[in-house]
Amino acid sequence: MRQFVRDEGIVIKKRGSFKENRIVTIISKQNGKLNLMGYGVRNLLSRRISHLETGNYISFTYYRNNNHSVLHETNLMFGYSKIKKSESKLSLLFQLFFILDRMIVENQQEELIFDKTTNFLKKLNNRMHFGMSDFNKYLCDLLLHSGFIDKKRILDGDFNPQSFIEELFGYKIKWAFASA
Repeated sequence: MRQFVRDEGIVIKKRGSFKENRIVTIISKQNGKLNLMGYGVRNLLSRRISHLETGNYISFTYYRNNNHSVLHETNLMFGYSKIKKSESKLSLLFQLFFILDRMIVENQQEELIFDKTTNFLKKLNNRMHFGMSDFNKYLCDLLLHSGFIDKKRILDGDFNPQSFIEELFGYKIKWAFASA
């Protein structure tokens, strides 16, 4: 039985699939991280091809079958064009999505993390200069609200969210900026 769902979210990753299809990973407002099959989205004539660029904020509908979810309609809400024009901001964006993809569990509502992420993206888009200290503050919030650390650990003067995330993932990450 199909169940249609309407939601909004941020495209964080796309993976190729067969021919003109893609698996699109979206951090959504109501349903957390979703991996949706987008049939025909690689076709140059697809209306959805521009909506599904990494970093876009979209509204979308999808339907759930017993074993998978299929992307149906999309509508671009915000493209964060100022981020995409800046190489340093774009590097931060992709690092953020890399971390979110590994930290958030699929199909688990994470509305607070979604809200914090959209606020971070608005700041990243609108500020002229954005540094690693701003990114580290967001990482601390993300780790705190995901339950990986407590507030006491953040207040510890020696806490470095980048090092903690590297330990958590089990490998070194090439950060966009040097540690602040």
